[in-house]
Order: sequence, then C-alpha cells, then structure tokens
Amino acid sequence: MTARPPLSAVLRYADFRNYLFAGALASVAAEMQSLAIGWQVYQLTGSFAQLGFIGLAQFAPFTLLVLLAGQVADRHDRGRIATACVALQAAGSALLVAFAHSGTHRTWPVYVVLVLFGTARAFAMPAASAMVINLVPAQAFHSAAAVNSSVSQVASIAGPVLGGCATLIVLAAWARLFPALRSADGFPSQPRGPQPES
Repeated sequence: MTARPPLSAVLRYADFRNYLFAGALASVAAEMQSLAIGWQVYQLTGSFAQLGFIGLAQFAPFTLLVLLAGQVADRHDRGRIATACVALQAAGSALLVAFAHSGTHRTWPVYVVLVLFGTARAFAMPAASAMVINLVPAQAFHSAAAVNSSVSQVASIAGPVLGGCATLIVLAAWARLFPALRSADGFPSQPRGPQPES
C-alpha cells in the first residue's frame, strides 16, 4: 500500500498551489462582497428582512441547480465551465458597482445580480472541485483535497473579518475627511454660536 504524502507535500505542485491561491482569493473576495452588499441594502432600506432576502437570492438558485451543475461538470470541460462562471461573477460585480454609483434607491437590481451569483457558484463549485484530481498525482489526491477544504474554510471566515475591518477603516477615514472637505469649501463642520460684535 502506497503511503499517503504529508499535507505540506502537495504544495510542491505549482498547478495546485496556483489553484489553491486563486480559490482562496476568490472565496475571501466573495465573502467581502456579500458583506458590502448587505451593508448597502441595509443603508437603502433599513430592513433586516431585506438582508435575509440577500441570502435567499443566492442560496435558492444554488440549491435548485447544484445537481444539474454536477452533471454538466462530468460531461463538459471543467476549466471552461469555471472560466465562464468567473466571467459571469465579474460581470455581476461590475453591475453592482454601476448600481452603487447610479444613486438609485431600488434594490431589485441587486437581487437580480445575486441570483446570477448563485447560478454561477452552483456550476463553479462542482467544476472547480473536480479539477483537483488533475493537478496532483493520484497518491496525493486525498492530501490535496484536505488542504483545499481547510483553505476554503479559513477563507470563508477571513472574508467577513477582512470586510468588516475594511468597512470600519473606510467609515473612519470618511468621518475625518468629510469635515475637512466642508471646511475647505467654506462650510463650517459644526454649527457656530453667535459671534461677538467687533
């Protein structure tokens, strides 16, 4: 029986390292984006129910399509599927940026984009997971799968933490910058009392 290589040994394979690094960044970015979307929707609506709809808009298509997505991943090129899903999510992110800068207070475009995200993730997950076997030798697959799972869990935790820190930093910077801008424009940052007569 062939001995299973240690977990650290799978990091010697460049293709797997690149896959692991890209997957971790994508997971962190997705979690940070979800936090930002929730913050934006709550700022627009002030409704906690709307925050629940954010999760539903992503989870529902994922649940409905995940079995079909597995079959598609088995029958078609997994690399192309993953690439198409990444492109779809990038387009959705661009739409969210455009929506944020449009100044509109409607939230339904956000939910449409979130459905697209859920659909893309439903097809991306089985395709990306099935690619691991092609990146390492057969005897190292179990170790690679364990490392990949651990990194994914860490990324899913780190994403909201980093997103929350980034939000606090931006808010703190804006709180300092806004009074300075008002002063530069000739507007007092705080109300002034009656001025003594000269």
